[in-house]
Amino acid sequence: MKKDVVALPCFVDTSVLQIATSPSLVSAGINDLFTVCSELVGVAHKWKKVGLALRLDPNFLNRINAKQNDVEDNLSDVLEEWLKKSYDTESFGDPSWKLLVDAVAHPVGGKDRALAMEIAAKYNVPPPQ
Repeated sequence: MKKDVVALPCFVDTSVLQIATSPSLVSAGINDLFTVCSELVGVAHKWKKVGLALRLDPNFLNRINAKQNDVEDNLSDVLEEWLKKSYDTESFGDPSWKLLVDAVAHPVGGKDRALAMEIAAKYNVPPPQ
């Protein structure tokens, strides 16, 4: 099955990230960090809630908090850890746009249903539960 691909410029270098946009995107990877961070920049101040909703270890989130970085750096750390599958993937599945949409909309994740709906529409995934 052929996946639709969107090319996005990467600020780190002049390469282009290839991001699958079909709902069959089961597994996102570390190469998707720029795109995922870009989608959540508006909720960077909720980085810890997003991390909890993505099922990351609270001890990891506390270590990020102890660094006292700005919220964008903290969000980037959270999303990088999530994309590295540093959580119970057997119970919750691999990183995907659907998991991200549900996490952002969830009360634990910051309860930003509008952003979750926007991401769901953009990446053609079901709306948040």
